[in-house]
Amino acid sequence: MILKVATPDAWVDAAVLQWQDLLRTGESLLGVEVTGETPARPGVRRTWIESWYPIREDGAIVGIIGVVEEITDRKRVEEGLRESESRLRLAVDAASLISFEWDIPRNEVRRRCDVDGRFRDVLLVDFECSRNVEIGRAHV
Repeated sequence: MILKVATPDAWVDAAVLQWQDLLRTGESLLGVEVTGETPARPGVRRTWIESWYPIREDGAIVGIIGVVEEITDRKRVEEGLRESESRLRLAVDAASLISFEWDIPRNEVRRRCDVDGRFRDVLLVDFECSRNVEIGRAHV
């Protein structure tokens, strides 16, 4: 579930609805992503992951406990990585290049290529060109 709230009051309203649902069903709310602003930094969008759990005593729910983690920086880094990967993919595809990936933990090298036969003519090699085909093991 993702909540986008504009103000702290909106967050409280949304949280109360979640808590009421938790009290009614007895089911934990896990991994709720909340995006909004705080009074300390108005105008600055931040993101948190929240999980809420019922506290039980003799089978009855007597309270709620929550865990909240701010993930603003992580979301920013993930978005930057997605954009960078997209730009690299466009460049490789536009240039009809073959790229090689070295999986260090497995010590495997894979090739990825999207070519239309031009490399076969240039390299004078007839090899099957397909995505993520293991071409051998790296020797370090």
